[in-house]
Amino acid sequence: MENDNHPGIQTLQIAACIVIVAYGLRMVSHILSILLLSLLLTYSIIPFPQWLIHRFHFHRGIALACTILLVISFYCGQTFALVIEVSHSSLNSCPGIAALPPVSSGQARVPAKSQSQRA
Repeated sequence: MENDNHPGIQTLQIAACIVIVAYGLRMVSHILSILLLSLLLTYSIIPFPQWLIHRFHFHRGIALACTILLVISFYCGQTFALVIEVSHSSLNSCPGIAALPPVSSGQARVPAKSQSQRA
């Protein structure tokens, strides 16, 4: 029990605690980043219902409903834009699709080999 007060052991205990906390933070970093991002977005939206209440004399419930509708419409718009962008980029990443002839019933579509595939 005499060794508990030794400075070397205290330093090792502190280092072990730091390593354990750092490892724990690394394991929950995905959840922690989502939580911190949501807190940032919430903090940036808080002035909007207050502005609606003071500027247009809305009731608190109506101001909150308008804020929620605004956030949902923004989210849906961003999601729609992302889906459109991904669909366009996936079509553009396949250059052979536009060069293929239309397929009639019963025929399999076999693309011609390009110059780089022949070599």
